[in-house]
Amino acid sequence: MKIELEQAIDMLPAVSGIYEKLDLKTYAIKNFKKGKQEELGMDMLFKHVFKNAKKIKPELFEIIAIVLNVSEEEAKKESITVLFKIYNDIVADPEVVNFFKQAV
Repeated sequence: MKIELEQAIDMLPAVSGIYEKLDLKTYAIKNFKKGKQEELGMDMLFKHVFKNAKKIKPELFEIIAIVLNVSEEEAKKESITVLFKIYNDIVADPEVVNFFKQAV
């Protein structure tokens, strides 16, 4: 599934909310050693996000709803595999990853 530009823009508030609620900048600074591959760093960052999913449920449902073009209520009924598929679609697209990095 390709993430469209309009979807990425619509996701910005949710992505920013996740970034702020989980203080991802501080987490990254404390946990990533210089010289590690960026891909490994992104993987660790997303694991941190998933570990703290309970704290950011509204933002996750908002992202799922945007990507699937459904209501947030419908997004809540989706299986966990949908969340992982969306995650994989986002991180597999370097343009989307760079867009979010620069935006938050």
